[in-house]
Amino acid sequence: MNLKLFKPIVMMQLKEKIDLSYLKSKKQTIANVVFGILKFIMVVVFAYLLFSFSRDYNVFSLIRYVPVSVVTVIFAVMFTLSTITCTFSLMQNLYFAKDNAILLTFPVTPNQVFLSKLIVFYIYELKKNITFLVPMFIGYGLITGFPILYYLWLLVAFVFISALSVSIGALLSIPFMVVAQFLKQRKYLQVVLFAGIMVGVFYLLIKIIALIPANINIIGTWGTLFWQIQDFLNAFIVNFKVFYDLVIMITGTRSGFIFTSFSQQTFITFGILVFTIISILGLSFLLTRPLFFKMASTPFEYKKNAVLIPKNNKVRSKFISSLRKEFIINLRTPDLLFSNFSVFAMLPIAIFLLNKIYSAMNTGLLGQYMTLSFNVLIILLILLSTNSIVASAYSKEGGSSYLIKTKPATYHISLLAKLIFNLCLMTLSLVMTMVIFKITNNLPIGDIILFFFAMLFIYVGHLFWSAEMDIMNPQTEQYATTGGHSNNPNENKSNLFAFLLAFLFFIVSLLLFTEGITVAWIKVMCIALAFMIARIYLFFAKVQVYYKEV
Repeated sequence: MNLKLFKPIVMMQLKEKIDLSYLKSKKQTIANVVFGILKFIMVVVFAYLLFSFSRDYNVFSLIRYVPVSVVTVIFAVMFTLSTITCTFSLMQNLYFAKDNAILLTFPVTPNQVFLSKLIVFYIYELKKNITFLVPMFIGYGLITGFPILYYLWLLVAFVFISALSVSIGALLSIPFMVVAQFLKQRKYLQVVLFAGIMVGVFYLLIKIIALIPANINIIGTWGTLFWQIQDFLNAFIVNFKVFYDLVIMITGTRSGFIFTSFSQQTFITFGILVFTIISILGLSFLLTRPLFFKMASTPFEYKKNAVLIPKNNKVRSKFISSLRKEFIINLRTPDLLFSNFSVFAMLPIAIFLLNKIYSAMNTGLLGQYMTLSFNVLIILLILLSTNSIVASAYSKEGGSSYLIKTKPATYHISLLAKLIFNLCLMTLSLVMTMVIFKITNNLPIGDIILFFFAMLFIYVGHLFWSAEMDIMNPQTEQYATTGGHSNNPNENKSNLFAFLLAFLFFIVSLLLFTEGITVAWIKVMCIALAFMIARIYLFFAKVQVYYKEV
C-alpha cells in the first residue's frame, strides 16, 4: 500500500467528518483543546458523583460498593447504541455517499478507498468513546480505588473495543442496505412500516406509563425494590455475558474487597476480542468490499429512471410554492419524517410520564414549584432539540443551495419556507402537551395559556437562532460530497444553546414561582417574548447583510 496516496484520501474524509478548521488558528486550537479537556473532566466528575451517590446510599449493594454489573449495563447500552449508529452511518457512506465516484477516480485501488472509509469511522468512534465511555470508567475507577495501571490499560482496551463496533457496523451494513434499497423502491411500504412502528411504540409507552401506581412509596417498598434490582443485574450479566466479560477485561476480577487488574481471564478475553475483530473485518472485507465497489462505480446513466406522471401546472404565489415544496420534502424524506414525528409524539408522552410520577407523590408548596419548573425543563429540552434539524436545513440542499439566490423572489421567502413545517408540527405537539398538562394538573386555564405562549416564544426564538447558524456557517460542501454530516458544528451549537436555554428558564421559573404562579408565567412569557423578538430581528438583519440586500 502506497501511504503517500492513501493518507490524503483518509485526511480528506476525516476533515469532512470531524471539524478540523480550528487547526488553522493557534488561538482556536488552544481554545478547542481546553474546551475538550474541560468537557472530558465534566463527564468524569458526573460519573464519579453518580457512582459515589450509589455507593454511599447502598443503591446497588448492601455494602459501600458499586458492582461491576452496574457498569456492564451502562456499557452495554452505550456500545449497542454506538454500533447501531455506526451501522447506519457506514451504510450511508459505503453505498449511498456521493463522494464514492470521486474517490474511485483517484490513483488508489478500490480496496484502499473501502479501507479508508473504515479507518475514518474508526477514528471517529474512538474519539466518541474517549469522550463518553472512557470518562465513565475513569469515574468508576476513582470511586473504587483502582491503581494507575488500570487507567493506562483502559485506553489500550478501548482502542480495540472501538474497532469492534466499527467492524460489526461494517458487516451489518449489508442487510441494512438491502432493506433500505427495498424500501426506497416501495414508498407506500415505508409509510405503512413507519406508521406501524410509531403507533406500536407509543401505544406500548402509554400502557407502561398507565401502570404507574397512584401512590409511590419508594422508602416503604425499598426492600422489595432493592432485590428486584439485584435480580435484574444478575440476569443481565448472565444473558449478556459478552458485555460482562469485556467490562471484567477492563476492570479486572474482584475477590472480596480486592481487585486483580490482570488475570488469566483478562488475557483470554482480550485474545478473543482481537480474534473476533480480525474475523469480522475479514468477513466484512470479503462480503462488503465487492458490493461497495459495484454500487460506487455504477454510472448514474444505468440507474433506473423514475416514471414521471405529467400534471397540469398550477399557478401559486411565491411563498405558497416554496412552502409546498418544503412540506413535500419533509413528508417524502424518511429520515426527516421519522425524526420530526418521533419528537412530535415524544414530547406529550414525556410530560404525561413526568406528571404521572409527580401526581403519585405527596409534595408541599416547594415541591409543586419544583414540579412546574421540571415541566419547563423537560418541555424545552425536547422542544428545542428539534431545532438541530433547522441548523442544517439550508446546508442539506448541498450543490442546490445556490438556487435560493437565483429564484425570482426575495431571499426571505425561501428561507422562511424551510422553517414553517417544523414550526407547525412542534406547535401542534406543544398544544397536545398543554392538554395533557392540564389533565394531570389542577391549574387554571389562564395559567396554561400563559405557559403555552412562554414555551412557544422560546422555541421560535431558538428556531430562528438555529437557522441563522446554518446561514452564517454553511456546510454545503459536506452534504454535496457525502450526502450527510455526522458532526455538523451548527447542529452541535444548536443543541448546546438548547441545553443552556432550558436550564436557564428552569432556574428563572423556579425563582419566580415564589411570587405566585400566574405572576411567574407572565414574567417568563415576557422574557421569552423579548428573546424571540431579538432573535428574529438578528436573523433578518444578518440575512440582509449575508445576501447583500440593501
